[in-house]
Amino acid sequence: MGEPAIRKVLYITGSRADFGLMKNTLIKIHSNTSLDLSIIACGMHLMKEYGNTLDEITQSDFNMDIANVTFKKNDRSSMASYIGELICSLVKKIELIKPDILLLLGDRGEMLAGATVGAYLGIPVAHIHGGEKSSTIDEAVRHAITKLSHLHFCSTEESYNRLKKLGEKTENIFITGAPGLDGIKQNILKSDEIYKIYALKKNEPFVILLQHPVSEELGNASNQIKESLEAIKSMKIQCIVIYPNADAGSKEMIDEINKYSDDENFKIHKNVERAHFLSLLNTGKALIGNSSAGVSESSSFKIPVINIGNRQKNRQSAKNVIHCDYNKKDIIKTMDFISTNEQFKKTLKQLVNPHGDGSASQKIIEVLIKKEINESLLQKQITY
Repeated sequence: MGEPAIRKVLYITGSRADFGLMKNTLIKIHSNTSLDLSIIACGMHLMKEYGNTLDEITQSDFNMDIANVTFKKNDRSSMASYIGELICSLVKKIELIKPDILLLLGDRGEMLAGATVGAYLGIPVAHIHGGEKSSTIDEAVRHAITKLSHLHFCSTEESYNRLKKLGEKTENIFITGAPGLDGIKQNILKSDEIYKIYALKKNEPFVILLQHPVSEELGNASNQIKESLEAIKSMKIQCIVIYPNADAGSKEMIDEINKYSDDENFKIHKNVERAHFLSLLNTGKALIGNSSAGVSESSSFKIPVINIGNRQKNRQSAKNVIHCDYNKKDIIKTMDFISTNEQFKKTLKQLVNPHGDGSASQKIIEVLIKKEINESLLQKQITY
């Protein structure tokens, strides 16, 4: 494959989460004269019940296409079928776009579908956030994407070493840091603006609840979110509740969340735009749930995180993250600890985010422009 004067980069996005993390990097790719960016949106972006997140992509002025594939039901078989259907749709879209590089982030099913298509079509796949441990099906999917990918942009040295152990060539692994940290404090709203926008009582603290279903624990999804909601209710503290992702089990969680809509302390939102979400982290008392933001972005704002359950338990994180079970009493006990323990409060002040310094975009762009695309890159072999 010859190296074109301008390289066409295609990014696939399936949710508010990955697009929010990548937006700053995508803007920089879009404005770089050596790169030509296209985006394919699918999945959760097309589901109005999760907040019309496609609008944010449309407003960003990117060259965008849509793979009109979403979850048909809220169960595991639908998740598996969704990946298969998306592969079929992406083949047609990608053959028309003819990208030089396919860019993916994380461990979602959309990224697995994209990596599969890229590998079979002979298109180099560049994967961000490979080599990270988590738990549940997410970890297996992340490592599967790694083995289908040709370039690896990892956030930490720990992830770099894990990719080497997975048999990836060191010349194709780059420690860039997490792109979600780039420009993370550029558009932060002032505290009084946040209180006004979200109709919060002035001078009273609030927490953020963002909790997703776990595929191996679907039968417990409703009870798991209920334990969190009941804990927060008992604390008599204001709470911004954000709908979970669209994975199996989310409908049951949303039904449970909506039971609290009449409680004045709960402010329920289908979606919160990224600048607002980061502003909430900057102002809030704690982040509660199992969002990846708890292990990635949170430490940049020195906000305590109560990480519930197994979804993020094995992820590399800073010392602001306290793990607890899906249990009302445990959550209340942990909240009391982060509110009263003076040593923990001192630790927060000294936090350094382990996932980078906010310069990932430029490092990623440099590789996308300069890395030679040849048979050695495309014909993958394990290194041992």
